[in-house]
Amino acid sequence: MSTRYILKIVDFGLQVLCVLIPFVSGVATGMWYYMVLTFPSLGTTQFLSCIVNRFFLSSKYRSSKRIIYETILISYTIVALLLFVFSLCIPYIHLTDYEWRMQNINRAFMYILLITSPFLGIGYGIISFVEIGNVKYNKEG
Repeated sequence: MSTRYILKIVDFGLQVLCVLIPFVSGVATGMWYYMVLTFPSLGTTQFLSCIVNRFFLSSKYRSSKRIIYETILISYTIVALLLFVFSLCIPYIHLTDYEWRMQNINRAFMYILLITSPFLGIGYGIISFVEIGNVKYNKEG
């Protein structure tokens, strides 16, 4: 087995653990709110995995769907950074209407993230699984 193949298996395994650990700990302790930790733990793991795979996985093995995922991720990151910067400006503008609009825009963005993140998580899991096959069988994505 190649090192690349083992690293892809570890990458996929970490994603599975990031879903299972919060779920199992929530069920075992009866504290269901632990399951909410699935979103940030899986999102962070997949974000770091995406960056690492972008720079260290040969384009030969990359899934053709990875560019779609990366585009969505970059779009979300840019929007989040812009909203953060605009939110920092609110105390200096003194416009109540502006503040109200920013709160609504932030809230809408958070709902969009809440709704789309499970689909992104599943999609990236599928991308990783396909890339494991590409590396194992030395196929092009």
